[in-house]
Amino acid sequence: MPQGIWMQRKGEGVNGCRLFDRDGGGAAARRLYSAAIIKRRPAGEPHMSDFTLDHRLAGDSLAVLDLDLCTVRLMNDARYPWLLLVPKRAGVTELVDLGADDRLRLIEEIAGASKALKAVSGCDKLNVGALGNMVPQLHVHIVARFVGDAAWPGPVWGSGAAEPYAPDSGRDLAERLAQAIAGANR
Repeated sequence: MPQGIWMQRKGEGVNGCRLFDRDGGGAAARRLYSAAIIKRRPAGEPHMSDFTLDHRLAGDSLAVLDLDLCTVRLMNDARYPWLLLVPKRAGVTELVDLGADDRLRLIEEIAGASKALKAVSGCDKLNVGALGNMVPQLHVHIVARFVGDAAWPGPVWGSGAAEPYAPDSGRDLAERLAQAIAGANR
């Protein structure tokens, strides 16, 4: 893949980039230069325009919101308020596959989502991890844990069958989390 130009409109977040010209320096890039900050994307580095959410993650979760780097999902398991942050980068399976700026952005988005989940759920403990053994697409789990919950003190994985949210309660929780996360990531 040839080196492309990423353009970031003034006022967007550090990783709020949009790909305008993948061929490098075409007319579209020249017209938008005065309104944008131009950054070179190293050849072969994944970008958001090629991102597709793994069908298993999509099927097991509800949409919450999109941040600069990640799409945020709520696992459809009412036993545990449980967020997934999935970097919108194609072909990324490991944290080390992200560029340095994206790794820093991911940590900030994890921190904001964690604060929001703790505030909304009132949990006793947060479990944060990126496993990827079942679904290799890089995704970070943030699980709200309560002393005495169904899996306490062990891990939630492999602890019984998921109990899906009732449609209204899942949507309501996703909306409350979206508002809290948006506020935490300002």
